[in-house]
Amino acid sequence: MEVRAFDNLGHRATAARSIVIDNTGPAITSITPADRALVRGGQIRTTVNGVDPSGLREAYLLDANTVYKAPFTAYASAGRDGARTLTWTLTDRLGNRSTARRVVVVDNTKPAVKITKAPGNGAKVSRTVKVTVSATDRNGINRVELLINDKVVAKDTKASYAFSVNPKRYGKKIKIQIRGYDKAGNATTTTARTWRPK
Repeated sequence: MEVRAFDNLGHRATAARSIVIDNTGPAITSITPADRALVRGGQIRTTVNGVDPSGLREAYLLDANTVYKAPFTAYASAGRDGARTLTWTLTDRLGNRSTARRVVVVDNTKPAVKITKAPGNGAKVSRTVKVTVSATDRNGINRVELLINDKVVAKDTKASYAFSVNPKRYGKKIKIQIRGYDKAGNATTTTARTWRPK
């Protein structure tokens, strides 16, 4: 932009300034968690980032609060299990706005885990025995762990889940449990069984 001024004698003075015309909302560059990510707990930690030639003034998370300082981070109520939409609005310093949405999946339900085949509680075992396990969850199983005497001694990530236990390795009393984790991080641990080596 250039401004010219003239006096009565025709003398001229010129001043030039560069200006930025900005009628466009900020470009939203990222939102966390990732799209369709599994989340658990009572609150969801979420962030938004963006760029704008005029600079960013604030970010607002729908049904939560306004954040005035980057990195823009807020906490949303998780609500019930299932899809949850996070809606962020970024505003630049001229008041232009952009809105973006991110869908996450809330999962606070523990997986169903049970021992389907193994010696019963109080059994006497003399040789290596097999423990088979059923583990299910609507959002998938991450892993199943074998606990002996309260320590994790083996893991399995592929159904059908199975473990072999050599009783000679664990002393005079063997406490057996299975713990399964779903893909959101929820865990279920079975009731303990106690075996005695012969």
